[in-house]
Amino acid sequence: AGSLIWDKTFGGVDDDLANSIVALGNGDLAVVGETFSKGEGSADFWVIRIDAQGTMLWDATFGGSDLDIPENVVELPGGDLVVTGWTTSNSQSEVDLWVLRLDQRGKLVWERKFASKSWQFGNAAAALANGGLVVAGYTGLGGAGGDEVWLIRFDSAGAPVWERTFGGGKDDGANAVVILDDGGLAVAGFSESTGAGGKDFWVLRIAGAEEPTVVGAR
Repeated sequence: AGSLIWDKTFGGVDDDLANSIVALGNGDLAVVGETFSKGEGSADFWVIRIDAQGTMLWDATFGGSDLDIPENVVELPGGDLVVTGWTTSNSQSEVDLWVLRLDQRGKLVWERKFASKSWQFGNAAAALANGGLVVAGYTGLGGAGGDEVWLIRFDSAGAPVWERTFGGGKDDGANAVVILDDGGLAVAGFSESTGAGGKDFWVLRIAGAEEPTVVGAR
């Protein structure tokens, strides 16, 4: 156990960093990260699909002339991929949430950007059984002061269904989200607004993906 089966490198002459990986239903792997070797300039989203032996099946880049940083990749029912992250390319605010849906060949199905007077980071995502998606991260627009945990749900066509923020007067954020067996959500991140001091683990349980409310936090 623990023996290396294979290892592969992918990249060019500049920095290329993988940020997230998902095992796909057919045994392939999808990996996303930021590339400075390919794309339109600065850092771009880089998505690669490899088979079980590590052979690249395809790759695709997305981005503009400024920073475009992917944080997470998930597989939707049916095999499409969703990549979430953030962008400052062609942005109407400091940082925009950027969500891409790709088909099984890496072609763009739809994309969504969220612009505001502040910033929105999409750090994690979870796929719903109906083809929808929940993205978790943080935003400066919550209203309580500082950054706040931000959840946004999309339907399968990429239309936003709802969004919620949770937090206090200091910085709070989400780094992970999972779907629970009862249809609710669990979100994990950090909080400066509650806890023993400084930044503490913050775990929130969200009741139901349709109309979420916090039913437990610690």
